[in-house]
Amino acid sequence: MEFCYTNKKIFTLNLTPNRFGDPLCVSRYRGYNQRTLFDIKTVETVLKYAAEKCFDHVLIFVGDAYEYESHPEIAVEGALSKAEFTEFLNKVRAMGLTPLPMLDFGFAFDAWLSRADIAIPSDEYLSLASDLIKELCEVFDSPELFHLGFGDESAKTQYVKALRRTRNGEEWFKCVNALCNTVRICGSRPWIWADNFLLDKEAFDKNIAKDVVLSTQSYGYIKRFPNGSYRDEVTQSAVELDKLGYTQIPASSISFSMSSNALLNMELEKFDLKLPCLGQLSNCLQNCDEDSVYELKYAVEAYYDGICKVFPCEKEAK
Repeated sequence: MEFCYTNKKIFTLNLTPNRFGDPLCVSRYRGYNQRTLFDIKTVETVLKYAAEKCFDHVLIFVGDAYEYESHPEIAVEGALSKAEFTEFLNKVRAMGLTPLPMLDFGFAFDAWLSRADIAIPSDEYLSLASDLIKELCEVFDSPELFHLGFGDESAKTQYVKALRRTRNGEEWFKCVNALCNTVRICGSRPWIWADNFLLDKEAFDKNIAKDVVLSTQSYGYIKRFPNGSYRDEVTQSAVELDKLGYTQIPASSISFSMSSNALLNMELEKFDLKLPCLGQLSNCLQNCDEDSVYELKYAVEAYYDGICKVFPCEKEAK
């Protein structure tokens, strides 16, 4: 099958389980890990498969899997040196994929910062975060986009966490805007999750600039009311953000057993969003180890199936 979709097709790669780690949990997959769990052979196998199918970009969650020269204390065992990481990125580009960096500074997903002995939030915290962003912008060679995370920062969305941590609106906006400015200084465009829009829509629109790319996380079965609006508030928020003038990259995921989720998010873009999207994101939550090859390839297949059905070439559509 062929498809005609010229926007970015973005796969997600997790180099560390501490993207989702809970410091108070002892589980290998849910707790904080003292070493990376990614397997480089699995990484290369999955990315090659993704590139062959349809993807042209890969969003790499780096976290504590890189030996930062500015803050070496953050790296866990197995982290890649600058030379090793540069070589890895060159391999990614050789596959036909454009690598994009991701760090997550949302309190729900910052276990990767556990080794940084700093007060959170504080000016020292913002300084450290800015250092890490600048360093990754350099090693990624001035990426077009930089994902800063900032999702799920509410008690409601952290119900599985042993420790729930949130910032009030003013403090959250202060941190987001400070780090977005760092990304801009590096010549890249900031990108965040759109979750906090639902907490205070007016304040979000007032405080988040329109050059910030947003991603809603609609990971379930997307249904509509008879009037055409969406039943779940997350998907409906994408329509509202579109009307407010924000550029979006809708995110789908097969991690919640919804193989049709990518297709439904692509239909959202095609039929309900008036402004052009920058692309579609397949947000894989799995670690990239040998135990996850099947799930990761399944995510590629689900995305490919959706894009072929929603954006078929004219000849095939007939």
